[in-house]
Amino acid sequence: MAARNIFTVDVEEFHDRIAYVRWIDQNGVHEYASIKKAIKTIIKLLEETGNSGTFFFLGKTAERHPDLVKRVFDAGHEIGSHGYSHTELQNLTPKRFDAELARTERIIKKITGTRPTSFRAPKFSLTKETSWAVDVLKKRGYTNDSSVFPFSMFLFGYGSSKAPLGPYPISSKDIYAPDTISTMVEYPEAIGNIIGIRFPFKVRHMGTLITSIVIRMLNRKGLPATLGVHPWELTPVPEAYKDMPLTFKRLLRDYNIPCDRTYAKLFKKFSFTSIERYRSEMR
Repeated sequence: MAARNIFTVDVEEFHDRIAYVRWIDQNGVHEYASIKKAIKTIIKLLEETGNSGTFFFLGKTAERHPDLVKRVFDAGHEIGSHGYSHTELQNLTPKRFDAELARTERIIKKITGTRPTSFRAPKFSLTKETSWAVDVLKKRGYTNDSSVFPFSMFLFGYGSSKAPLGPYPISSKDIYAPDTISTMVEYPEAIGNIIGIRFPFKVRHMGTLITSIVIRMLNRKGLPATLGVHPWELTPVPEAYKDMPLTFKRLLRDYNIPCDRTYAKLFKKFSFTSIERYRSEMR
């Protein structure tokens, strides 16, 4: 029987967070990196519970830390693409997006011997306005995408409540309507849905109880819950960034970091796998 749920990691460093990039000196970021410790923790938690996942690597992160790509790949997890520069789709042209994909593919293939077939856009930036990205991905041979957030996060500038809650075949004609002839499958991030009313959540915010409720709600509908995490969510916020303005948005973003204990509990309660393996087992 196929695993019920999907676990994903956006492999990027703290200084790549789009919300904070203007506050961070990109010339001095390397001394603050804690990504290796976080990835080691994630792999260990997955291994101890018999779970697996899809790790969406930024091309520049894979280029800087090839040992991490190799470690994840050798542990039996899927290596996906998160683009190269962590640029949102609306700030790319189709030509530049294609070039970013190609660059990241070369880096990953050099390390693992395989090229990625799953993609996630930075900040869930696949929207009606950037639907052209689906055609670029298909042309490059991608079969899976996880760039849609099925709730309108107007405060943070992404998502749409028109999207289905579970996996569906996606095309550029209408990225929120299942296209039965499309070869690419979309795996939207998990959100809650009570009597038709949707609500978003972050695992680090809601903890084990609320997340478990959301997972069970989706599973009862026959849908997998696709959870996503960033390495920086599992390590303390670097001291170097604590001088940034303490705004309401920042309080929301950084609440309950680190949250490794939450994921440890979820991995014991539920079964998770990669996008690639989930699709293969559902055929």
